[in-house]
Amino acid sequence: MRISTVFFSLFLFFISNVFGTFPVAHQGRFHPSDVYIKQTLYDLYHGRKISAFSADKLIWNLHFNGPYVQKFPFLYIHSAQLKEVLGLPVKASHFTFEQVDKAILKNPDFKKLLNGKKTAAEAESLIEKMRFLKQQSFPDDPSLPVQERLRKAGEDFKALPYQAKPGEWVSLKALQLDIPNFTPYSDLLYQQLKEAYRQQDTKQLSSLLEEGYKQIAGVAFLKLKGKSLTYPTTLQLNAESLLYRYPWLLICTALYFLSFICGILFKKPVYLIFAFGAFALHTLILAIRCFVLERPPVSNMFETVIYVPWVAMTGGMILQAISRDRKLILSASLVNVLLLLLLEATQLNNRLDNVQAVLDSQYWLLIHVLMVVGSYGMFALAGVLGHLYLINRIVAGKETEKTRMQGRQVLQAIYLGTSLLIPGTILGGVWAAESWGRFWDWDPKESWAFISSCVYLIWIHAYRFNHIRYDGLAAGSIIGLMAISFTWYGVNYILGTGLHSYGFGSGGEGYYYLYLACEAIFLSIALSLIKSKRYSFR
Repeated sequence: MRISTVFFSLFLFFISNVFGTFPVAHQGRFHPSDVYIKQTLYDLYHGRKISAFSADKLIWNLHFNGPYVQKFPFLYIHSAQLKEVLGLPVKASHFTFEQVDKAILKNPDFKKLLNGKKTAAEAESLIEKMRFLKQQSFPDDPSLPVQERLRKAGEDFKALPYQAKPGEWVSLKALQLDIPNFTPYSDLLYQQLKEAYRQQDTKQLSSLLEEGYKQIAGVAFLKLKGKSLTYPTTLQLNAESLLYRYPWLLICTALYFLSFICGILFKKPVYLIFAFGAFALHTLILAIRCFVLERPPVSNMFETVIYVPWVAMTGGMILQAISRDRKLILSASLVNVLLLLLLEATQLNNRLDNVQAVLDSQYWLLIHVLMVVGSYGMFALAGVLGHLYLINRIVAGKETEKTRMQGRQVLQAIYLGTSLLIPGTILGGVWAAESWGRFWDWDPKESWAFISSCVYLIWIHAYRFNHIRYDGLAAGSIIGLMAISFTWYGVNYILGTGLHSYGFGSGGEGYYYLYLACEAIFLSIALSLIKSKRYSFR
């Protein structure tokens, strides 16, 4: 533990001397400027990169010149209904600011024509984006008080701390105003900032802002009820910047994939090199997110999709240490490849956000959320092992020592998952009683956690009392995975109701239904072949 702590500290010290950035206040957090630019691009364009030119150029251009001069289609609209109501081409996905602005002016009451909560939510988001962009072109009114002029300067690039109100930051557009120095920085630095801004010299501007921020980095700006809010250290800013600088998760995925392939092709344990390398990088990614956010990274869908496969690999390594069967780490590698590729394909928002108020408890976040979400990883591993068991059982034509060993592995994975899910769910009720004044309310998330727990308990009970053998247990691991996937994804993205709103999202329903259909077909065919008296590969 001490060695890993020293290594992590040295690593963070290294990046603090390699990277440099200044913070921007955005959505309740202070983000590194390069991360802010990428997040703004994602909010507008719904992509992490843009083919026409760099994200920096687009976002800085919008800041300095406003949205009206930008002829590139950078506004993303997903809903076909919303596009149709606005009179925009339904087949297109990106539009210019001018296109959307004219469409809204022609149809000011367009929201009344929309059906469905998700479409209405996207319409509200679009209106908010347009308001944000238009605000960048508002003229200054010198007759207003200084504080009001600073507030009206804009919402983008809030990189200037307001000395009169610690914790409140102001847009860089305030540097255009003819007002005295309002920052905690020196008058000389303030004048240099104004000159760099006037010349639109973003490189010099960034360097000066970085220099100024070092004076207040890590300083507490608000103390309330025994808690203090502090500005992030330069180390935290650089660590967050590092997370976005390279495609770490893609590298992780590639290493897990190489582990899986090498484990199949070679008898020598070459696969372990890639598996341990991937797991070390995976752990580092989670550790950096913890360091930056100062909390466990399990408060939104993106974070859980990183954490769940990590738990699967942890479980796979533990079980392989017990049984000495390489299929466990290979199965865990497959879980990682599938989930991390899904993360890349769906382009989920990967921002590092403050935890929502309902989750603002380090104690319960560690106990309840880590346990419940961690169980998903073990159930995913059990599901993959269940598929592997049924395939080998069909090929063998009968139960063999090899399939019995695989059946025991399925059982062990289910045991581990259930030992996390049920206590975690019960402790969630204790947290609910503390936060909301009731232990259980049959909220959709609670209901499906209960259903999933019952599904796994039924299969465990049936196996322990000899109502089913390993064939049924393997089938149960797949059925359980279907149930737990709805608890994880379905409640948040399909139902989208209840008190657990911090995980809500939209999209991907069709692919999810396809997954359920494929699992049902696989189970039907596999169990039919196993039960058929005429079937045998012997």
